[in-house]
Amino acid sequence: MFRTSTFFAVVLLAAVGCHSSTDTGLDEQRDALMLSQEPADAITPTDAIEAASDSVELTLAGRIHAGDIDPFQAGQAAFMLTQLPDEGHGADDPDHADNCPFCKRRLEKAPKAIVQFKDDDGKVLDVDAKELFGIKKGDAVVVRGKVAYQEATNTLTVDATGLFKRKS
Repeated sequence: MFRTSTFFAVVLLAAVGCHSSTDTGLDEQRDALMLSQEPADAITPTDAIEAASDSVELTLAGRIHAGDIDPFQAGQAAFMLTQLPDEGHGADDPDHADNCPFCKRRLEKAPKAIVQFKDDDGKVLDVDAKELFGIKKGDAVVVRGKVAYQEATNTLTVDATGLFKRKS
């Protein structure tokens, strides 16, 4: 009986210890990447086309969305960002663009942005973005990083260095 309870105590301590060190690493990454205030210089993905040359530092505002598919890359700090509706025209309704023919056409033509948070070696962080930032599909966010535009696919790639989650 004593050995069994001692064994479970050791297993429990080991599990708690491992969990704490993992949380600490995640907390450190989150603290390094989360922006405490929303940057005032955020632009739309459409505006970024003109500003993005060969990887220029920009700040983009958008919504985490990829239509009917999951906007997140499983197990990685990466997601798809789409343009927000115009201010005052359904900006507070994440489903507005799906129901308004004007917005639907305009947003379909807007570039999508592939946002990736990378480590010092240039590899995408191997932690799920939802877990890292506490974000979900439909959230409005602002990301800062090096942005490049690929005209052939009408896509922006963002090597992100910071994220701000707007209040919903």
